[in-house]
Amino acid sequence: MLPLSAEQVRRLQALQMSRDQQRMGGLLAAAFPDIPARLGERYPSLVSHAVERGAAHGLRHALCMARYLACWCVMGAEFETRAGNEWAGTLLRDAGRSEGAKAYQLCRRTREVLSAVPHGGAAVAAFDQALATLDAQLQDRGPMGSLQRGPRIVLGTACDIDAIDVRLADGAGRHLYALEQGQWQRVAVTPPANPVMVGGAGRAAVLPARLSLLSSSAGAAPARLRVRCVAARCCDPAEHPLLTVNDALGLREWRGTAATEVVLEQFADAPPEPQRGALRPLIAAVGAPRLAHIGLAACGLRDEGNVLGEQHTQLAVYPAEQYLMAWRRERLPPLGGPQAEARTACRIECDGQALDAAPWVAGWAELDRQLVAGLERLHTAWGRESGLARTAMQVEPAVMAGEAGVSWGWAEGREGLADTPGFRLLGKLDVIACRLQLTLTGDLALDDSVSRLTLQCHADERLQVAWETDRPDAPLLPDQPPAHTAFRLPFVLQVDGVAVASGALLDSGPVSGAVVGQCGLRPRADGAGLQWFAQVALEPVHAVFRVHEPLRGQALHARCLLPAMPLVDWSLG
Repeated sequence: MLPLSAEQVRRLQALQMSRDQQRMGGLLAAAFPDIPARLGERYPSLVSHAVERGAAHGLRHALCMARYLACWCVMGAEFETRAGNEWAGTLLRDAGRSEGAKAYQLCRRTREVLSAVPHGGAAVAAFDQALATLDAQLQDRGPMGSLQRGPRIVLGTACDIDAIDVRLADGAGRHLYALEQGQWQRVAVTPPANPVMVGGAGRAAVLPARLSLLSSSAGAAPARLRVRCVAARCCDPAEHPLLTVNDALGLREWRGTAATEVVLEQFADAPPEPQRGALRPLIAAVGAPRLAHIGLAACGLRDEGNVLGEQHTQLAVYPAEQYLMAWRRERLPPLGGPQAEARTACRIECDGQALDAAPWVAGWAELDRQLVAGLERLHTAWGRESGLARTAMQVEPAVMAGEAGVSWGWAEGREGLADTPGFRLLGKLDVIACRLQLTLTGDLALDDSVSRLTLQCHADERLQVAWETDRPDAPLLPDQPPAHTAFRLPFVLQVDGVAVASGALLDSGPVSGAVVGQCGLRPRADGAGLQWFAQVALEPVHAVFRVHEPLRGQALHARCLLPAMPLVDWSLG
């Protein structure tokens, strides 16, 4: 194959354009011999000028261009710019019409104008014969000046879709979880029944770019989408209208009468699988929709009115499952006493069906084990780091004790099929974030004094929040008030004299240090859903003691009573 330069290609295209114009001019001269007879040598210039005007109107194919010039031959050059022919200019400037639809309707309206003229029968017959000749000779040619033939364009008869109706085939209700009088209940809701209708007075001219619906995953009842189309006139009832669906089942098509009403069964993808070792279900995991493509088509030729032509839309099928997780936790009993056997009650459901909650209860038990182990380390550090004698600890701990619940799942948009569903997350937390009721005691000997120290942390922090989100652009967790809390519970130190020699007195200044942490509901590190979490740690506890002696005066002693240490670092889900 001999390669051509850009300049050579340009020259060949110019040569082909000249040949196409000569061929088109010859066909029209045979159909309308009086035109070249009147114009003589100016006839080729008329053809060239018509090609330039047609290209400005978006006409490229040789047949569309020839039909446009045929209208010039019977209506006059540039007739679309003259008074009374505004319809032609409007039609040609319509960017929403294909060039085939423009050429077809232009000739159709031109024929109607000729028919209205007295004794116009002969002109109509000549015009019809000219169009038939042009169609036979040029429908396979392709664009003017192209070095390749095709694509083929057929402008023989009207063939278009008149109306499209897309709606759910059944109006079955659904259930969502809701809080009613403080109790989690399944509440029946009726999804929006707004159908999508295209074509006709007052309706849209194109399908929305995307349609959305909710359906269960494979194995349960699918969503049933009914697609109807009306086509009063078609070129071939065995070919048009054409409905195509490209989904998980592959590419399917329905033609003719079989395409006038089709019910599509659509499943959603299964909920996202958690990572190995993670608990199920993932809290508020946003399942992605399963995508499909729906297309409806005909030739897009109408005698009058706007052309619907080819219509396309993307179908997004979202998981319909609705989940609920609700739990109630009691406080731990005082350390050293008998341990309660069941402290956490957990309820997990999917669409009213109970799921296994035992792994989650075991996860809450792990929080309690971490808390007990952390407090035991704190007790050991109190005796080892502080240098006190006869140390003791009393504690009644409560971390994430109370009740909470979340429900999540996709919910239909307010506009039905044409609206994007919102991921609905309903939550309520009413828990004690952290309360230790911690009391540490011990004897401190400094100089000639012995004092009893009592270090206490009796403050607490609660987490009380309720929220609901259902908009596509809304974050899962609220910013204000947040679904988690940070806390800092300070220590208080009390000094009581036990034994005093030589008149020495002991007191203390302010004590530093606190129990700090955060807990609640947060996004998972991998971004897939949410998780419960609790983090509790100890800031180092320092105190400055003053010893007052009659002879030696005042002496200051800095003492670290407790080191910094983690107590709990726990997450679940």
